Amino acid sequence: MHLIALLACGQTSGLRTPDVVITDPTNYRYEPTLEIDTVPLRSGSDPLLSWGSVGMDNVGRPVAPIDDVDTVFITVFDGMDPDELTEALAYDVVPQTELDLFVHYDTLGTTQARLSDFTMMTTDIDVEQYFVEDSGTWLAVLVSETALGAYRKLLYLSPEDDAPDDLAYFDDDCSSYEVDVDLASLQLLEAPADTVVELHWDELGTDGLGQDLALHKLDELVVGHYEDLEPADLEQDFFVAEENMDRRWSMDVSGQVRVDLADLEGPDAFDGFSADGTWVVALRCGSCSSPMPRYLGIVSVAP
Repeated sequence: MHLIALLACGQTSGLRTPDVVITDPTNYRYEPTLEIDTVPLRSGSDPLLSWGSVGMDNVGRPVAPIDDVDTVFITVFDGMDPDELTEALAYDVVPQTELDLFVHYDTLGTTQARLSDFTMMTTDIDVEQYFVEDSGTWLAVLVSETALGAYRKLLYLSPEDDAPDDLAYFDDDCSSYEVDVDLASLQLLEAPADTVVELHWDELGTDGLGQDLALHKLDELVVGHYEDLEPADLEQDFFVAEENMDRRWSMDVSGQVRVDLADLEGPDAFDGFSADGTWVVALRCGSCSSPMPRYLGIVSVAP
């Protein structure tokens, strides 16, 4: 698992707030592995989807099916097979030009739905009539609006003429997402101790996968502090560590590339990086399929 460094040094001029500059060399790197099961279903049927038995999401975080699943959506990709689509999802590079159909179902406290319950922009298009063999790659996704990485579970639905069933269950094993994170190779960000700095990332051009990064997609900045964990500990269990910071601050950065860290919201006022423990900075994309931060860095705090 990877986790990357993110702060470059700034100089103080008079009373001016020091700058910390996020650049590509300070970004972490990671390699993802996504697995998604396929369920054969009777072609021409109106299959029932059930997610009431789901207890954890793709990365092992707890899920309450009624409370945590807000929407289920189904996509059909005509020009991609499941292997191609799975890889594209893992790397968050799904080509929208290949999307042939998109329908959704707002759960409203339910844990199952027929394909005929799904609509396109609230319009019923009788989607079940398209559920036939060789009609493309059908992917069903459980979505949570508040989770880190909104895709909680995924499942391929395969319409087949000789399939006997019309029932598809999501369960804890139907999909999984793992990452190999490297924090040993990154360039550390340097920040002065106990000083509130301005952070900017207008020079950031690539994400944690080394792919081109669209800055306009970044919508959340997270600053976290671990009292006892070292970067090597974060590599070993990235998702658990990310959700169990000893202190966590965040702010909405939609449309911004420079912020004053005094504006962070958290358990108390942010008054700078201390010299103890491990500090991380992350930039996230709430609309992206991957649960990984687009940017993540480790802060070296200068006394």
